[in-house]
Amino acid sequence: MVIALVVAHLWGVLQLIVLASFARTVRVRTVYAAMAAGLYLCAPVTAALQVALTKIIASSMGMLVPEVVRIAGYTLDPFIEELAKVLPLSLLLMVPVLRRQWSFTDCVLIGAATGAGFGLAEDLYRFGGSADHAQSIAGGWALVFSGDYLLVPGIGRIATSWLPHGVAGSHDAARLNEHLIWSAVAGLAVGLTVLARTTAARLTALGLVVGISLDHAARNMSGIGDSWLAYLAWPLRALSHVRALMPLVALGAAWWLDRQRQGTRDAFEPLLEAERSGSSHVRGILGAAFSRLPWSLIAVDRFVRMRRAARTLHLAAQTVPLNAMLVSERDRVDHELATWRTLMPAVWPPAWSSTALRASLRRPSVV
Repeated sequence: MVIALVVAHLWGVLQLIVLASFARTVRVRTVYAAMAAGLYLCAPVTAALQVALTKIIASSMGMLVPEVVRIAGYTLDPFIEELAKVLPLSLLLMVPVLRRQWSFTDCVLIGAATGAGFGLAEDLYRFGGSADHAQSIAGGWALVFSGDYLLVPGIGRIATSWLPHGVAGSHDAARLNEHLIWSAVAGLAVGLTVLARTTAARLTALGLVVGISLDHAARNMSGIGDSWLAYLAWPLRALSHVRALMPLVALGAAWWLDRQRQGTRDAFEPLLEAERSGSSHVRGILGAAFSRLPWSLIAVDRFVRMRRAARTLHLAAQTVPLNAMLVSERDRVDHELATWRTLMPAVWPPAWSSTALRASLRRPSVV
């Protein structure tokens, strides 16, 4: 059960990594390092801060600690958590080299991964030792407690789900990785604040952070009954129907912003042999990337990310001599692809190519 819980968070991050391949410059292991930061840094620091504030408020206002914890769950804690999850990204963007090179898409990815690590920590803290409450059901496990039960998806359901949750309540219809979703939007907000540096961008970023914090607070209000706060949260609960689209919207907005930040290809930009000989730039890149999996995908991805970073630095008027490095990397990737083409079998037989299949369909049947 615990393994499936961890895989669910890893799989959600991988889904966004694949979708962000059109504009990211960070490596896959950098993204997962951000997830580790959320797990081992953000979550413990946030928990310690919440415990300290809870004790201070309880002692100063003469309230019981459980009562303060319950109220803080939908007032103060959501704002603390959303700010804590983007703290590593904010610190990283203080480094000038990263600030000049990273894209808005990178910010969304790093924020989402940190949020996934934070959510994983919450699930492990609460349910990591609850295996004795787990009952096997179709598609996963049910954690049965007095009066309610929680759901943990199995590996099969995780593999076929969009941003799967680790542990979700039985009443949750979408069952999404909510911390990942909120932090993806917060990552875009950090990118707008640090990379765009305009008043409109910073006001938009502030609105995004406040919006996801309020959505988080409304999500935590599910157990407060019919109080006036529940009625105030009702409009925000409508966001639960579109949460699955939030990371896609964030990635789409980041891609649109990166089009200006990364610029377009010029005549002097180094191209792979597959790009020069292919019918189109995109088809050449994809053909080279999938020619000898998994090594070709790793090599081509490394070169494309480096080229995007060089393009960003060039548009930022930096005097970094990256063109010679790009040409050297291009030649190395072309050599590796040519070597693998002779030493390794193709991922699929040549007869399965689209050209060969079309030719076979046009050929008259032979009896």
